[in-house]
Amino acid sequence: MKNIDGLIDSVAPNFLEMNYYKSLFQGSFSKEQTMKAHLQDLARSLGCIGLREIQLNKLAELVKSETVSHEDAEELREVILDELPSLDRKSHYEVRLQMFEGYGYSEPELKRVIPLPEAKEATRIFRNIFYNRSLLEITIAVGAIENWYVPLAAELEKCYLGLGYTPYQVATYTLHKQADYEHSKACYKFIDRYSSLLDENLLLEAVREGFRSVILYDDARYKAATSNLPFESYLSLPKT
Repeated sequence: MKNIDGLIDSVAPNFLEMNYYKSLFQGSFSKEQTMKAHLQDLARSLGCIGLREIQLNKLAELVKSETVSHEDAEELREVILDELPSLDRKSHYEVRLQMFEGYGYSEPELKRVIPLPEAKEATRIFRNIFYNRSLLEITIAVGAIENWYVPLAAELEKCYLGLGYTPYQVATYTLHKQADYEHSKACYKFIDRYSSLLDENLLLEAVREGFRSVILYDDARYKAATSNLPFESYLSLPKT
């Protein structure tokens, strides 16, 4: 694909103009408000469990059909597997859970998070990319979001530390500001090599859908952060 960065930049949102991030960086939220927003991020992580395995299966199918070389597939496979747990590292989901360390809730309780309608719709859109689109469309959507997220993750790490979070809690941002750079680079390299297999408009449509989900998740964070409901109201916990 010609000028892949320029084409993706043309459809990527400016995070400084998004509702939650804009207010966060302007200093409008307390730590307690942001904790409610993090629950919507957790809902996103839970809603996306299993999607990377779909991407791996679609990659394996293209290798089997000899559409993609083993060498190119292995490079992409490595960055996909980096999201998942292994013997020597936590999954990205497990690192996300560290945000709630010391907050008094167990993992089973946190997994009972109630996603707001915006988060539900965002998850539906993002899951559809994996279920209904080709490997190339999945890869370019993921790569575009990861590339976009690199500078944002660095700002979030700094901002949340300033609100009183510990380095352990903000490890998800420390991780992403580094890992997403390498991940997106590998995705773009793969797309550049195989983009002739798919119409450019389909690839850009997948990117647009990916960023549509990103914006909806931001709306969910903002709605949670600005509500008058307490943190526990967003958890479907049994009544005592």
